[in-house]
Amino acid sequence: MENTFGKGTGNGEHIFNAAKFSQPVLFDGIGKGKVRPTDFDAVIEIDNKYWFAFEVKVEGKDMPYGQSLSYTRTADRWNRCGDTGIVFLVEHTVHDPNKSILLKECKLKKYYSKGKWITAKKSITVTELLQQLKKHYKLDKI
Repeated sequence: MENTFGKGTGNGEHIFNAAKFSQPVLFDGIGKGKVRPTDFDAVIEIDNKYWFAFEVKVEGKDMPYGQSLSYTRTADRWNRCGDTGIVFLVEHTVHDPNKSILLKECKLKKYYSKGKWITAKKSITVTELLQQLKKHYKLDKI
């Protein structure tokens, strides 16, 4: 799939300004030593009670240590408050940088919940994962 937006068919229908979406934010000159900015690829927050975060990597890659810390520490804070925070590491196989990656088609590699990383027992897509979350937590907003 090419980088096209706004057709309502999985081509970025939730992207409001495709030009700005494609514009990189460079972290040059921010941070020092081992402290550098990181980004979260996707977050779904529901009713100030559920926080589901997604990091998307090409198949076989893992999160850098600092990025993993940022995700897991945020999830831990949600959980300490009595809410639900889960981090999902998902993979794609799109190697052409001119092609879009559809989050819904990415495969679950592992997830972080209640203080530990758990490797996925079977290959499921993000779409299937969201259906499981919807059912497990009785969420009608996903």
